[in-house]
Amino acid sequence: SSGINAEYGGGRRHLGRTFKKKLTGEEQDLKKAEKVRKKAQKEERKRKAKQKKLEKNKKLIESWDQKKQLAHLKAFKGPEHQKARESCYFGRNLSDIAPFGLVPYYVTLCVEFLECHDMTIEGLYRKEGNKLQINRLEETFEKAFSESGGNLSKFSLVELDFSVHVVASSVKNFFKRLPSPVVPHEFQDMLLGAKELDDVQVDMPKLGVLKVK
Repeated sequence: SSGINAEYGGGRRHLGRTFKKKLTGEEQDLKKAEKVRKKAQKEERKRKAKQKKLEKNKKLIESWDQKKQLAHLKAFKGPEHQKARESCYFGRNLSDIAPFGLVPYYVTLCVEFLECHDMTIEGLYRKEGNKLQINRLEETFEKAFSESGGNLSKFSLVELDFSVHVVASSVKNFFKRLPSPVVPHEFQDMLLGAKELDDVQVDMPKLGVLKVK
């Protein structure tokens, strides 16, 4: 009997595996819909996680850019910042700060300072000085110019202990900030043509247009 039971038992087990409960068409559709829904939810979670990561990275990049721009402004007040800060000396017309066609006092002061030092230093005007020091030099001069009413006879660059590259860079910065070039545009072509002249004494009448009236 045990053999028969084993045979029938095995058969029942076999039949149990073969004849599973068949789902109706409606149940199959529900099951498929559930799978699709779960898959869609999983994809949505992935999409949201990716979007969140992208937004986080974007915020980090924006924050880094802002810090970089702030550091740049602190290190050097560029043209936009210079326009926003009204200056009593730099960026003004030459006629306002150097009447009667005189050389601006700041330029004279800086050139005399440089001439007192070694003029053979490599890259004297080519190498940029420390931008923070350039700012400090110009702001110190402006303050002295404003407080003294233009009388800067006691102002000394030697006492301020700036490097020659800082002073030379500040001279270049002075001319860059002028609202109009030192040589007017209408005379630039004439000056460029003057170097082609063979004999300056003979061709002097051609340069007459450049004489200061």
